[in-house]
Amino acid sequence: MELFALTLPRDRVTTATFTTDGAMVATGGTDGKVRLWAISDGALLEVFDHQPESIQQLRITVEGDILALTVTDQHIEIWDVRSRQMIASFEMED
Repeated sequence: MELFALTLPRDRVTTATFTTDGAMVATGGTDGKVRLWAISDGALLEVFDHQPESIQQLRITVEGDILALTVTDQHIEIWDVRSRQMIASFEMED
């Protein structure tokens, strides 16, 4: 049974992750934005649109308050979901 469908015109979702309580899903895609959605009704809760590059991977903490995203193979960012502020940014070396 489908609860709802998320439609992002012109952009492809490349990654998604659920909070452990099943209340939210975070999606990332080729437009460089991370979106947080409510599972109960499909409502868009937040948009993190800082990224100029495609989002490759997402992870969210058990509490749903910290979001980690991989922008490229060598760039990782950590975000505070509530304040929508970046906590840290890491560039990996070869």
